[in-house]
Amino acid sequence: MDGYGRGDSRAGSRGAPRPDCVPALDLGHLADKNNGLRNPVTDYEPKLSPPDTASTVSWGYHDYSTRTSQRGSDSRRPPFALHHAPEPSPHVTGRSQRPEGVPKLNLDGSDDTRPVSAKHQQASRRGPLIPPYHTHENQQSEHVEHGTRVKSGRGQRSPTGVDLERKSEAEKLAESRKREHIIHTVLTDQLSRAAISDPQQNMDDDPASQRPLFGVEQKPKIRNLHYTKVKTTTTGTEQLLANCINFNARILTRDGHFALRLLYGFYFGVDNSITVYEYRQFGRQSSALPFVIRGSYSHVVGRRKDRKFTVQDISVGSDLSFDTSRQNSLPGVLAKQDVLKLRIVYVDNAAKEKFVFKGRVPYDPDQYAKGMYPVLTNQEQEDNAVISEMQTTIQQRIKKRASRTLTGLAQYFSKLDPSGDGKFTREEILRALNSFHIDINQKMFNSVWLILDQRSDGSLTFGDFRRYFVGEMNEFRNAFVRKAFQKIDANKSGTINLYETKKFFCPSSHPDVVSGKLREEDVKEDFFDLFKNRESEISYGLFEDYHEGISLNTDTDEEFENIMKACWTL
Repeated sequence: MDGYGRGDSRAGSRGAPRPDCVPALDLGHLADKNNGLRNPVTDYEPKLSPPDTASTVSWGYHDYSTRTSQRGSDSRRPPFALHHAPEPSPHVTGRSQRPEGVPKLNLDGSDDTRPVSAKHQQASRRGPLIPPYHTHENQQSEHVEHGTRVKSGRGQRSPTGVDLERKSEAEKLAESRKREHIIHTVLTDQLSRAAISDPQQNMDDDPASQRPLFGVEQKPKIRNLHYTKVKTTTTGTEQLLANCINFNARILTRDGHFALRLLYGFYFGVDNSITVYEYRQFGRQSSALPFVIRGSYSHVVGRRKDRKFTVQDISVGSDLSFDTSRQNSLPGVLAKQDVLKLRIVYVDNAAKEKFVFKGRVPYDPDQYAKGMYPVLTNQEQEDNAVISEMQTTIQQRIKKRASRTLTGLAQYFSKLDPSGDGKFTREEILRALNSFHIDINQKMFNSVWLILDQRSDGSLTFGDFRRYFVGEMNEFRNAFVRKAFQKIDANKSGTINLYETKKFFCPSSHPDVVSGKLREEDVKEDFFDLFKNRESEISYGLFEDYHEGISLNTDTDEEFENIMKACWTL
């Protein structure tokens, strides 16, 4: 005890010793009389982790499971016994529980309301549960989505109308980007041709007085900067070359390697020249390669022979003919032919109207057609009338069996061509028409032959025969035929076999089959008869002949489009 009657609290103290002059501190006298808890928490244990109460002001999450707190037998109760804390259920998990009054969700789609135990007993008698798509190997289900029939098997489904529309929009976007890339490449290629490398530099245009006399040996021309022309007729600026009309063309051939190629042509107004490029894809890199070099060309065949190409000749459905001897960038097969024929399938009409009318488009239809399309002469109109009469006669003869007749004619002429040049005489064509019971007027046949045989060589190719004697579908329909063949011929071999065709051909969706006019077996028989045996292959020309017969029996373009989209899922 110290001098004040208080105990010495320095014993056991961890701090420095209290001086003798400092009184000892007694904490018991500082407590109030009412310093007592009315409801003390006897089972509280301190917790240093974030609060896990159910209070709305809690910044953590609450978990009353035994996995997160292990505090004795009553560990599932919250550490803070709030009056609104939920009582723990006997089956507590980390997920929210289904109330007792709510029925269990039936995900299998059945109407069975038996207890779960009864279902399990019956399932054990049947065997293990198997998903519905594993019960049968070829099980398919059909349902209607967005107005289009969808077939699904093993979780797969055929494309719907929405899918095809999105695919079409993606193809249009890719085509527009491809066209922009080609236009940029062509303009860059034409502008990069320096004047010193122009072929016109080698042409001798000296005055007659300065030319050497006849018989005098000429010295080789020295080509250096001082003897180079500053400007030639083919050179131009970017502004001059931008005044052009771009168009698409295809090669008129029955060979699938070249018939499916889409070419990009340009008509330059600065010098009325034409050039054609081809888009080629080399892995991830793409490039535009020259197909027909730039120059001023004339018609090679027909009534317009030796006449210059004009802007009116750049129209959809028009043919452009080129002499292959002037082209050094053609493939070897096309270079062996005398004439290269291209068919225009697309023209930028907005650029053509701007080029022809200078921004002032006339309201008169006759004046508009005169400026946009070629004007036919009287002789050409008479020729077209004779050819149209011949085509109408033959189409009426073969309309009921058009596909079989056209494909049979193609196979017949292939046997008559052992040399492979593709040309046939007048007598061979008459014999083929008689073999297929196609009777025509002899006088009419002679008139058409004189129109087509402009060179007087006495021969005609099968492509020209079918094109002018029988007729051909328009470019709108032909685009679907080429698209269908490209879809089947994935390896771009130019031919297709029976196995490749069966993957895509779907005659059950044919409009005539759906309406009941034709049977599915009849459509299959007509098409698969093209294959002589399972190992044979057919070319693009035979594929086009078959659909040419379908086109003869189809009245509108919309109907033909629906047939192609339904049968080939385009």
